[in-house]
Amino acid sequence: MSKARTFRRTLGLVVALGAVGWSIAHAADVSFQPPQWELGERNDGGYYTLVTPAGERVTETAVIVDVGDQYIDEENRIFEVVEVRGDEVVVEEKGTAEMPDVRDALDALEVSRRGSGSALSAFARWLGAQAGGGGANQTIGIYHTHNAESYVPTSGTDSKEYGDIHRVGQALKDAFENMGYRVIWKDDSHLPHDGEAYLRSRRTAAEISRERPVTILDVHRDAIPRRDEYLATVDGEKMSQVRLVVGRQNQNRAANLEYAKRIKAIADQRYPGLVKGIFNARGNYNQDLGPRMLLLEFGTHVTSLEEALRSVEPMAEVIAAAAGLPRGAGGGQVGQRGLGTAGWIVLLVVLGGAGWLVLNKEGWAGLKAGLSRWRKRLGSGGDGGDASP
Repeated sequence: MSKARTFRRTLGLVVALGAVGWSIAHAADVSFQPPQWELGERNDGGYYTLVTPAGERVTETAVIVDVGDQYIDEENRIFEVVEVRGDEVVVEEKGTAEMPDVRDALDALEVSRRGSGSALSAFARWLGAQAGGGGANQTIGIYHTHNAESYVPTSGTDSKEYGDIHRVGQALKDAFENMGYRVIWKDDSHLPHDGEAYLRSRRTAAEISRERPVTILDVHRDAIPRRDEYLATVDGEKMSQVRLVVGRQNQNRAANLEYAKRIKAIADQRYPGLVKGIFNARGNYNQDLGPRMLLLEFGTHVTSLEEALRSVEPMAEVIAAAAGLPRGAGGGQVGQRGLGTAGWIVLLVVLGGAGWLVLNKEGWAGLKAGLSRWRKRLGSGGDGGDASP
Protein backbone atom coordinates (compact mmCIF):
# COMPACT_ATOMS: atom_id res chain seq x y z
CA MET A 1 0.00 0.00 0.00
CA SER A 2 2.86 2.36 0.84
CA LYS A 3 4.44 1.79 -2.57
CA ALA A 4 1.09 2.40 -4.29
CA ARG A 5 0.60 5.69 -2.46
CA THR A 6 4.13 6.74 -3.31
CA PHE A 7 3.54 5.91 -6.97
CA ARG A 8 0.29 7.90 -7.07
CA ARG A 9 1.95 10.92 -5.43
CA THR A 10 4.87 10.74 -7.85
CA LEU A 11 2.52 10.46 -10.81
CA GLY A 12 0.50 13.44 -9.56
CA LEU A 13 3.65 15.51 -9.15
CA VAL A 14 4.79 14.67 -12.69
CA VAL A 15 1.41 15.68 -14.12
CA ALA A 16 1.42 18.95 -12.16
CA LEU A 17 4.94 19.78 -13.26
CA GLY A 18 3.99 19.02 -16.86
CA ALA A 19 1.03 21.37 -16.65
CA VAL A 20 3.20 24.13 -15.19
CA GLY A 21 5.79 23.60 -17.92
CA TRP A 22 3.13 23.82 -20.65
CA SER A 23 1.78 27.04 -19.13
CA ILE A 24 5.23 28.62 -19.02
CA ALA A 25 5.95 27.60 -22.62
CA HIS A 26 2.59 28.93 -23.74
CA ALA A 27 3.11 32.21 -21.89
CA ALA A 28 6.55 32.60 -23.50
CA ASP A 29 5.06 32.09 -26.92
CA VAL A 30 2.19 34.55 -26.37
CA SER A 31 3.16 37.21 -23.83
CA PHE A 32 -0.22 38.96 -24.01
CA GLN A 33 -3.68 37.48 -24.38
CA PRO A 34 -6.66 39.82 -24.57
CA PRO A 35 -9.93 38.94 -22.83
CA GLN A 36 -12.25 36.82 -24.92
CA TRP A 37 -14.87 39.58 -24.96
CA GLU A 38 -12.46 41.89 -26.77
CA LEU A 39 -13.82 41.64 -30.26
CA GLY A 40 -13.02 45.33 -30.62
CA GLU A 41 -16.08 45.89 -32.81
CA ARG A 42 -19.36 44.03 -32.74
CA ASN A 43 -19.70 41.18 -35.24
CA ASP A 44 -23.39 40.43 -34.65
CA GLY A 45 -24.71 43.09 -37.03
CA GLY A 46 -25.70 45.30 -34.12
CA TYR A 47 -24.47 48.72 -33.03
CA TYR A 48 -24.78 51.12 -30.12
CA THR A 49 -26.56 54.47 -29.96
CA LEU A 50 -25.10 56.92 -27.46
CA VAL A 51 -27.76 59.15 -25.91
CA THR A 52 -27.83 61.67 -23.07
CA PRO A 53 -30.34 61.40 -20.20
CA ALA A 54 -32.25 64.23 -21.92
CA GLY A 55 -32.57 62.12 -25.07
CA GLU A 56 -29.93 63.81 -27.28
CA ARG A 57 -28.43 61.32 -29.73
CA VAL A 58 -24.68 61.85 -29.59
CA THR A 59 -23.42 59.24 -32.06
CA GLU A 60 -23.63 55.62 -33.13
CA THR A 61 -20.84 53.06 -33.16
CA ALA A 62 -20.12 49.37 -33.48
CA VAL A 63 -17.09 49.71 -31.18
CA ILE A 64 -17.75 47.67 -28.05
CA VAL A 65 -18.45 50.11 -25.21
CA ASP A 66 -18.36 49.89 -21.45
CA VAL A 67 -19.04 52.12 -18.46
CA GLY A 68 -16.23 54.67 -18.12
CA ASP A 69 -15.53 54.95 -21.87
CA GLN A 70 -15.41 58.49 -23.21
CA TYR A 71 -16.27 60.00 -26.57
CA ILE A 72 -15.04 63.35 -27.91
CA ASP A 73 -17.46 64.53 -30.59
CA GLU A 74 -16.88 66.82 -33.57
CA GLU A 75 -17.39 69.90 -31.37
CA ASN A 76 -14.88 68.52 -28.83
CA ARG A 77 -17.54 67.87 -26.21
CA ILE A 78 -16.66 65.00 -23.87
CA PHE A 79 -19.31 62.36 -23.15
CA GLU A 80 -18.76 59.55 -20.64
CA VAL A 81 -20.60 56.23 -20.65
CA VAL A 82 -22.57 55.76 -17.43
CA GLU A 83 -24.86 52.89 -18.38
CA VAL A 84 -25.20 50.29 -21.13
CA ARG A 85 -28.80 49.20 -21.78
CA GLY A 86 -28.45 46.67 -24.55
CA ASP A 87 -27.95 48.65 -27.75
CA GLU A 88 -28.65 51.96 -26.04
CA VAL A 89 -25.76 53.60 -24.18
CA VAL A 90 -26.42 56.41 -21.72
CA VAL A 91 -23.72 59.09 -21.66
CA GLU A 92 -23.24 62.24 -19.61
CA GLU A 93 -21.58 65.39 -20.89
CA LYS A 94 -18.34 66.14 -19.03
CA GLY A 95 -17.36 69.49 -20.51
CA THR A 96 -15.07 70.34 -23.41
CA ALA A 97 -11.83 68.54 -24.25
CA GLU A 98 -8.66 70.57 -23.95
CA MET A 99 -7.11 70.34 -27.38
CA PRO A 100 -3.36 70.79 -28.01
CA ASP A 101 -1.78 73.83 -29.60
CA VAL A 102 -1.01 72.79 -33.18
CA ARG A 103 0.09 76.10 -34.69
CA ASP A 104 3.54 74.67 -35.39
CA ALA A 105 2.11 71.84 -37.48
CA LEU A 106 -0.33 74.15 -39.29
CA ASP A 107 2.49 76.55 -40.16
CA ALA A 108 4.54 73.66 -41.51
CA LEU A 109 1.60 72.45 -43.58
CA GLU A 110 1.10 75.90 -45.04
CA VAL A 111 4.77 76.17 -46.02
CA SER A 112 4.61 72.70 -47.56
CA ARG A 113 1.39 73.55 -49.43
CA ARG A 114 2.84 76.75 -50.92
CA GLY A 115 5.89 75.00 -52.29
CA SER A 116 4.45 71.58 -53.05
CA GLY A 117 4.33 72.16 -56.80
CA SER A 118 7.84 73.49 -57.26
CA ALA A 119 10.76 71.47 -58.52
CA LEU A 120 12.86 72.70 -55.56
CA SER A 121 10.26 71.44 -53.11
CA ALA A 122 10.15 68.03 -54.79
CA PHE A 123 13.95 67.91 -54.71
CA ALA A 124 13.96 68.85 -51.01
CA ARG A 125 11.47 66.08 -50.20
CA TRP A 126 13.65 63.61 -52.07
CA LEU A 127 16.71 64.81 -50.16
CA GLY A 128 14.86 64.40 -46.87
CA ALA A 129 14.00 60.81 -47.69
CA GLN A 130 17.56 60.06 -48.80
CA ALA A 131 19.17 61.74 -45.80
CA GLY A 132 16.87 59.89 -43.43
CA GLY A 133 18.08 56.63 -44.90
CA GLY A 134 14.69 55.04 -44.24
CA GLY A 135 15.35 55.39 -40.51
CA ALA A 136 12.88 54.82 -37.73
CA ASN A 137 11.77 58.41 -37.53
CA GLN A 138 10.52 58.40 -41.10
CA THR A 139 8.75 55.05 -40.95
CA ILE A 140 4.98 54.56 -40.71
CA GLY A 141 3.31 51.21 -40.06
CA ILE A 142 -0.12 50.14 -41.35
CA TYR A 143 -2.01 46.88 -40.82
CA HIS A 144 -5.58 45.53 -40.57
CA THR A 145 -6.93 43.47 -37.67
CA HIS A 146 -10.28 42.84 -39.39
CA ASN A 147 -9.27 41.96 -42.93
CA ALA A 148 -12.75 41.07 -44.17
CA GLU A 149 -14.27 44.55 -43.69
CA SER A 150 -15.80 45.81 -46.95
CA TYR A 151 -18.20 48.43 -48.31
CA VAL A 152 -21.61 47.26 -49.49
CA PRO A 153 -22.16 49.96 -52.18
CA THR A 154 -18.86 48.92 -53.80
CA SER A 155 -18.67 45.16 -53.30
CA GLY A 156 -22.27 44.15 -52.61
CA THR A 157 -21.24 42.70 -49.27
CA ASP A 158 -19.95 43.97 -45.94
CA SER A 159 -17.43 41.17 -45.58
CA LYS A 160 -15.21 39.09 -47.83
CA GLU A 161 -11.96 37.19 -47.39
CA TYR A 162 -9.75 39.99 -48.75
CA GLY A 163 -11.85 42.97 -47.78
CA ASP A 164 -12.06 46.42 -49.33
CA ILE A 165 -10.32 47.78 -46.27
CA HIS A 166 -7.02 46.64 -47.79
CA ARG A 167 -7.58 49.11 -50.64
CA VAL A 168 -7.86 51.87 -48.06
CA GLY A 169 -4.65 50.73 -46.36
CA GLN A 170 -2.78 50.55 -49.65
CA ALA A 171 -4.01 54.02 -50.65
CA LEU A 172 -2.84 55.35 -47.29
CA LYS A 173 0.55 53.73 -47.89
CA ASP A 174 0.79 55.35 -51.33
CA ALA A 175 -0.15 58.76 -49.91
CA PHE A 176 2.56 58.59 -47.26
CA GLU A 177 5.16 57.38 -49.76
CA ASN A 178 4.28 60.24 -52.11
CA MET A 179 5.09 62.56 -49.21
CA GLY A 180 8.55 60.99 -48.97
CA TYR A 181 8.11 58.60 -46.04
CA ARG A 182 8.93 54.92 -45.68
CA VAL A 183 5.86 52.76 -45.07
CA ILE A 184 5.50 49.21 -43.81
CA TRP A 185 2.06 48.01 -44.91
CA LYS A 186 1.02 44.51 -43.85
CA ASP A 187 -2.04 42.87 -45.38
CA ASP A 188 -1.60 39.62 -43.42
CA SER A 189 -4.88 37.86 -42.68
CA HIS A 190 -6.11 37.68 -39.08
CA LEU A 191 -9.45 36.05 -39.87
CA PRO A 192 -11.90 35.20 -38.51
CA HIS A 193 -13.39 38.28 -36.81
CA ASP A 194 -13.60 36.76 -33.34
CA GLY A 195 -12.27 37.30 -29.82
CA GLU A 196 -8.76 36.28 -30.86
CA ALA A 197 -8.45 38.53 -33.92
CA TYR A 198 -6.45 41.08 -31.94
CA LEU A 199 -4.21 38.32 -30.62
CA ARG A 200 -3.44 37.24 -34.18
CA SER A 201 -2.94 40.81 -35.41
CA ARG A 202 -0.72 41.49 -32.41
CA ARG A 203 1.99 39.40 -34.03
CA THR A 204 1.77 41.61 -37.12
CA ALA A 205 1.84 44.82 -35.07
CA ALA A 206 4.82 43.52 -33.07
CA GLU A 207 6.67 42.71 -36.29
CA ILE A 208 6.10 46.26 -37.52
CA SER A 209 7.11 47.74 -34.17
CA ARG A 210 10.54 46.13 -34.43
CA GLU A 211 11.26 48.66 -37.19
CA ARG A 212 10.63 51.44 -34.63
CA PRO A 213 8.11 53.41 -36.72
CA VAL A 214 6.99 56.84 -35.60
CA THR A 215 3.35 55.68 -35.74
CA ILE A 216 1.38 52.46 -36.33
CA LEU A 217 -2.16 52.56 -37.72
CA ASP A 218 -4.73 49.76 -37.59
CA VAL A 219 -7.13 50.61 -40.44
CA HIS A 220 -10.82 49.63 -40.16
CA ARG A 221 -14.31 50.73 -41.12
CA ASP A 222 -17.27 51.04 -38.74
CA ALA A 223 -20.47 48.96 -38.93
CA ILE A 224 -23.40 51.31 -38.35
CA PRO A 225 -26.25 51.33 -40.90
CA ARG A 226 -26.67 55.09 -41.51
CA ARG A 227 -24.62 56.61 -44.34
CA ASP A 228 -25.14 60.18 -43.18
CA GLU A 229 -23.53 59.35 -39.84
CA TYR A 230 -20.16 59.04 -41.58
CA LEU A 231 -20.31 61.40 -44.57
CA ALA A 232 -19.13 65.00 -44.75
CA THR A 233 -18.23 67.55 -47.40
CA VAL A 234 -14.57 68.45 -46.98
CA ASP A 235 -12.95 71.02 -49.26
CA GLY A 236 -16.02 70.83 -51.48
CA GLU A 237 -15.84 67.04 -51.88
CA LYS A 238 -18.08 64.44 -50.26
CA MET A 239 -16.06 61.82 -48.44
CA SER A 240 -16.11 59.42 -45.52
CA GLN A 241 -15.29 60.81 -42.13
CA VAL A 242 -12.65 59.09 -40.02
CA ARG A 243 -13.13 58.14 -36.38
CA LEU A 244 -10.12 57.63 -34.10
CA VAL A 245 -10.22 54.88 -31.47
CA VAL A 246 -7.88 54.83 -28.47
CA GLY A 247 -7.72 51.88 -26.06
CA ARG A 248 -7.77 52.78 -22.38
CA GLN A 249 -6.46 49.46 -21.02
CA ASN A 250 -2.77 49.97 -21.63
CA GLN A 251 0.10 52.05 -20.33
CA ASN A 252 0.22 54.22 -23.48
CA ARG A 253 -3.38 55.43 -23.26
CA ALA A 254 -2.48 59.00 -22.27
CA ALA A 255 0.12 59.39 -25.03
CA ASN A 256 -2.14 57.83 -27.66
CA LEU A 257 -5.10 59.98 -26.61
CA GLU A 258 -2.97 63.11 -26.85
CA TYR A 259 -1.82 61.99 -30.30
CA ALA A 260 -5.42 61.45 -31.40
CA LYS A 261 -6.38 64.90 -30.09
CA ARG A 262 -3.49 66.41 -32.00
CA ILE A 263 -4.67 64.75 -35.20
CA LYS A 264 -8.21 66.03 -34.66
CA ALA A 265 -7.03 69.54 -33.79
CA ILE A 266 -5.01 69.78 -37.01
CA ALA A 267 -7.81 68.29 -39.10
CA ASP A 268 -10.38 70.66 -37.59
CA GLN A 269 -8.31 73.59 -38.83
CA ARG A 270 -7.03 72.21 -42.12
CA TYR A 271 -9.93 69.94 -43.17
CA PRO A 272 -13.02 70.72 -41.05
CA GLY A 273 -15.34 67.71 -40.85
CA LEU A 274 -12.72 65.11 -41.79
CA VAL A 275 -12.31 63.63 -38.28
CA LYS A 276 -15.61 62.49 -36.82
CA GLY A 277 -14.48 62.12 -33.23
CA ILE A 278 -12.32 60.22 -30.78
CA PHE A 279 -13.49 57.13 -28.94
CA ASN A 280 -11.52 56.39 -25.76
CA ALA A 281 -12.83 52.86 -25.35
CA ARG A 282 -12.37 49.85 -23.16
CA GLY A 283 -9.85 47.55 -24.70
CA ASN A 284 -6.22 47.43 -25.65
CA TYR A 285 -6.23 47.19 -29.48
CA ASN A 286 -2.51 46.26 -29.31
CA GLN A 287 -1.76 49.87 -28.40
CA ASP A 288 0.40 48.81 -25.45
CA LEU A 289 3.14 48.09 -28.00
CA GLY A 290 4.05 51.76 -28.25
CA PRO A 291 2.90 55.37 -28.27
CA ARG A 292 1.32 56.89 -31.40
CA MET A 293 -0.68 53.74 -32.10
CA LEU A 294 -4.24 54.31 -33.26
CA LEU A 295 -7.22 52.50 -34.70
CA LEU A 296 -8.76 54.44 -37.62
CA GLU A 297 -12.28 53.86 -38.96
CA PHE A 298 -12.78 55.06 -42.53
CA GLY A 299 -16.53 55.31 -42.96
CA THR A 300 -18.92 52.44 -42.37
CA HIS A 301 -20.10 49.41 -44.33
CA VAL A 302 -22.88 51.39 -46.05
CA THR A 303 -20.57 54.12 -47.32
CA SER A 304 -18.58 53.34 -50.45
CA LEU A 305 -14.95 52.47 -50.97
CA GLU A 306 -14.62 55.51 -53.23
CA GLU A 307 -15.84 57.79 -50.42
CA ALA A 308 -13.31 56.24 -48.06
CA LEU A 309 -10.50 56.66 -50.59
CA ARG A 310 -11.27 60.36 -50.95
CA SER A 311 -10.48 60.90 -47.28
CA VAL A 312 -7.13 59.10 -47.45
CA GLU A 313 -4.87 61.89 -48.76
CA PRO A 314 -6.07 64.61 -46.38
CA MET A 315 -5.90 62.12 -43.53
CA ALA A 316 -2.33 61.16 -44.43
CA GLU A 317 -1.34 64.82 -44.48
CA VAL A 318 -2.89 65.41 -41.06
CA ILE A 319 -1.38 62.28 -39.48
CA ALA A 320 2.10 63.12 -40.76
CA ALA A 321 1.75 66.63 -39.33
CA ALA A 322 0.55 65.33 -35.96
CA ALA A 323 3.45 62.88 -35.80
CA GLY A 324 5.92 65.69 -36.48
CA LEU A 325 6.93 64.33 -39.86
CA PRO A 326 6.56 67.43 -42.09
CA ARG A 327 9.64 69.57 -42.30
CA GLY A 328 9.42 72.42 -39.81
CA ALA A 329 6.78 70.83 -37.55
CA GLY A 330 7.81 71.63 -33.98
CA GLY A 331 8.15 68.80 -31.52
CA GLY A 332 8.43 66.09 -34.16
CA GLN A 333 11.41 63.78 -34.23
CA VAL A 334 11.94 64.12 -37.96
CA GLY A 335 11.01 67.81 -37.89
CA GLN A 336 13.81 68.44 -35.42
CA ARG A 337 16.28 66.50 -37.49
CA GLY A 338 15.46 68.28 -40.72
CA LEU A 339 17.06 66.99 -43.84
CA GLY A 340 20.06 65.60 -42.05
CA THR A 341 23.72 66.38 -42.59
CA ALA A 342 23.95 64.55 -45.90
CA GLY A 343 20.90 66.32 -47.28
CA TRP A 344 22.21 69.76 -46.34
CA ILE A 345 25.58 69.03 -47.92
CA VAL A 346 23.95 68.06 -51.22
CA LEU A 347 21.60 71.06 -51.06
CA LEU A 348 24.51 73.45 -50.42
CA VAL A 349 26.41 71.97 -53.35
CA VAL A 350 23.41 72.48 -55.63
CA LEU A 351 22.88 76.06 -54.45
CA GLY A 352 26.60 76.77 -54.77
CA GLY A 353 26.57 75.48 -58.32
CA ALA A 354 23.56 77.63 -59.17
CA GLY A 355 25.31 80.68 -57.70
CA TRP A 356 28.42 79.96 -59.74
CA LEU A 357 26.37 79.77 -62.93
CA VAL A 358 24.66 83.10 -62.21
CA LEU A 359 27.97 84.73 -61.28
CA ASN A 360 29.66 83.42 -64.41
CA LYS A 361 26.83 84.68 -66.61
CA GLU A 362 25.86 87.99 -64.99
CA GLY A 363 28.73 88.90 -62.68
CA TRP A 364 28.50 90.10 -59.07
CA ALA A 365 25.84 92.68 -59.90
CA GLY A 366 23.53 90.02 -61.31
CA LEU A 367 24.12 87.72 -58.33
CA LYS A 368 23.37 90.56 -55.86
CA ALA A 369 20.20 91.46 -57.72
CA GLY A 370 19.06 87.85 -57.69
CA LEU A 371 19.72 87.50 -53.96
CA SER A 372 17.84 90.74 -53.31
CA ARG A 373 14.81 89.50 -55.23
CA TRP A 374 14.91 86.17 -53.37
CA ARG A 375 15.17 87.93 -49.98
CA LYS A 376 12.13 90.10 -50.76
CA ARG A 377 10.08 87.07 -51.80
CA LEU A 378 11.10 85.22 -48.64
CA GLY A 379 10.17 88.16 -46.44
CA SER A 380 6.73 88.49 -48.01
CA GLY A 381 5.92 84.79 -47.72
CA GLY A 382 6.50 84.12 -51.41
CA ASP A 383 3.72 86.39 -52.75
CA GLY A 384 5.98 89.00 -54.34
CA GLY A 385 5.43 91.70 -51.65
CA ASP A 386 8.11 93.85 -50.11
CA ALA A 387 10.15 92.62 -47.16
CA SER A 388 10.90 94.84 -44.21
CA PRO A 389 14.45 96.24 -44.13
